[in-house]
Amino acid sequence: MFTVKMGRADADRIRMMRNAFMRVSVALAVIGFLLAVLGTALVASRNSTDRAQLDRSLSTAAGEKAALVDTELQRIQALALVTARIPPFAELYADKGSQAAQIAAVAGPGREINEALAYLWKLYPDRLVEAGYVDVDGAEVARVVNGKPALPASLLRDVHPWASFQPGVTTPVGTARISGPFLSPTAHVRVVAATVPVTVDGRVRAYVELELSTATLDRLLTSDVESRLGLSVRTGTGNRVAGKSVYAGPRTNVARDGLASAGAWRYAVRQVPQAPDWYVVAAAHSPSALALALQPTQAAVLGLSVVLLGLAIAFFRRSRAVAAEELAAEQRARAEAEQRSRVDPLTGLFNRRHTMEAIEHELARGTGGPGVGVLMFDVDHFKRVNDTYGHLAGDELLAATASTLGQHVRACDVLGRFGGEEFV
Repeated sequence: MFTVKMGRADADRIRMMRNAFMRVSVALAVIGFLLAVLGTALVASRNSTDRAQLDRSLSTAAGEKAALVDTELQRIQALALVTARIPPFAELYADKGSQAAQIAAVAGPGREINEALAYLWKLYPDRLVEAGYVDVDGAEVARVVNGKPALPASLLRDVHPWASFQPGVTTPVGTARISGPFLSPTAHVRVVAATVPVTVDGRVRAYVELELSTATLDRLLTSDVESRLGLSVRTGTGNRVAGKSVYAGPRTNVARDGLASAGAWRYAVRQVPQAPDWYVVAAAHSPSALALALQPTQAAVLGLSVVLLGLAIAFFRRSRAVAAEELAAEQRARAEAEQRSRVDPLTGLFNRRHTMEAIEHELARGTGGPGVGVLMFDVDHFKRVNDTYGHLAGDELLAATASTLGQHVRACDVLGRFGGEEFV
């Protein structure tokens, strides 16, 4: 603590301490700020690098999986096209009396159709779950589920409600159409269907339907993929066809190749050529600035900057506290100096200066009023006391006189030592 009687050396020492605290706080603040800038730059650089790596991974995964899905669709389309050209499928509708009708009567096209459809399942048992032949009027001609032909009695007479019927009867001649995903009414699993019309004498009479399990596409999308990536096949409106449902972005605006962000997700989109409304979406969480800031290097730099800034604040507060204490001490010193300039040190009474100022003030205030009383007196034979008993005894006499006078004046009175042994 500072005393009111603070010497010049003490004042200089305190001032040096205050300046030192201020310089240290400024230096720490500058270093902490520079480290914070460095840490932020490291986070931004790491974020940019990680984003570029993630974009490459997403684009590569989406492109590769789109090619694989496209190959799978091409395979099932090619199978459907080849199957539709097998003679028994057309011979079933041959006109009576024609050579085709005579062949059908001998060979029995129904049996051959079932054999052809069953053979397809044997080729790809892990992909195809149902192969069928449906009349355009809505009646089933043949059906093979998981390699087993359906008995004629179990074939349905009306399949108009099936999700694949309308695409089947409207598929252009000579082409194979891929339907949207639906629950197979016969295999009872989620599938997509390839449909190819069968024409007889230029007229569409039936269509071949091959149902591909979407589990096949799921396997394609999840094999050899980074764990942080989620892949799915979606329609242009965002509906999922296959794959994991990890993409949490909007369901719209998917129908566009390229890279984009949606909330916390970063995703790449690639169109599947064989299904123009299908898109492979590779999605992953975008790198979080907070997560990057918590990486060891960035966290160390940012943590050190926080510590230094904290120390800078502490030193700055200490500097302000020292300055405030110094100011308070100076104010107390000035107040005491002012007090000493108006008080007689021997008696503790007001001195001549203060007494005269008080008299002048009271006279000015009392003009035209009730008046002011001034009483002046001295100690008789004070010189004899000094000469006989010494100055120390004289000082004690003056102090005792002041104490006695102080006990007999009012609080509003001004009592002072005017000079020597004279009192007012």
